[in-house]
Amino acid sequence: MDADKKQSDPGQASQPNQPASDALGKPSEDVQATGSMSPGMASGDGDSSKPPKKLNPIKKILRRVNVYLILFVVTTLASVGVVAYTYLGSKKTPPPVTTSSVNLSESQLKQLANSNATVGGSGETLTVQGNAVFSGNVLVRSNLDVVGTIQMGGPLTLPGLNVTSSANLANTQISNLQVTGTSLFQNLVTIQNGLTASGNSSFTGTLTVGTLTASKIVMSNAALLTVPNHVSFTGATPRITSGDASISGSDTSGTVTINSGASAGSCMVSIAFNQPFQSTPHVLISPLNSAAGGIEFYVNRTTTSFQICTAAGASSGQSFGFSYFITD
Repeated sequence: MDADKKQSDPGQASQPNQPASDALGKPSEDVQATGSMSPGMASGDGDSSKPPKKLNPIKKILRRVNVYLILFVVTTLASVGVVAYTYLGSKKTPPPVTTSSVNLSESQLKQLANSNATVGGSGETLTVQGNAVFSGNVLVRSNLDVVGTIQMGGPLTLPGLNVTSSANLANTQISNLQVTGTSLFQNLVTIQNGLTASGNSSFTGTLTVGTLTASKIVMSNAALLTVPNHVSFTGATPRITSGDASISGSDTSGTVTINSGASAGSCMVSIAFNQPFQSTPHVLISPLNSAAGGIEFYVNRTTTSFQICTAAGASSGQSFGFSYFITD
């Protein structure tokens, strides 16, 4: 009867694969391992005691771990490794560059003299222990470093010369010297041909000039002009425009000799300047003989000429000598 009761229970026969009541609390693989049965087991043909199929441990780990998290960790570790390798490589001291020396024999030097030969490589040093004579031109493609003294038997031609430090020149001849900055001459400076200064010039010490040609000399402040020797005022001789007279000198100073006639007027002589003065000049007259000192004379002056006159009239047939000094 129990057998008939089991066969008559349709609920148990139609639901052989229903999972256990605690299947929601288990992983999917556990549910598949415990809650699912093969068709043979449902029909009673299989063995219910056969253990469930085990999954690969790697697959279990991959199902439980996020793949993107693994990629992020691997990428971070690789970046840290590259940075560490680069940093450690930069701290290493580079190996010193070693160059080998090549000694040339006499036969090799003769070979160089008769052919276009290349000796050694770029990392080698050519050492010539004896003296070397180059009959032709020498071309240096890179820098030239000279430890000793350079002696030139002929002229030295340079397209440009830049001296970053001090230079000592014993005897130097320069055709055209242009100095943009301040120049300091600590010793005697001799200018043989002439000095042309377009701007202002200042001399704090003693200035010795053989010949000084200046259009204008200005004495500033309480300057003192000392002339220990003679002062000569040179220039063209003025012209006599009226009177029987002769003159020697310049517009600044000179001597006038007047010959009085029977019809001598009040102004015995008139003299015209070569260069007009900017304003009416100061004319100083001094008699040179007793005849000139015996008359009463005076001066008429303009910016272009001056006259030597007498109020009482000069005696005829006499010679009167006067010296003059004129300033602006």
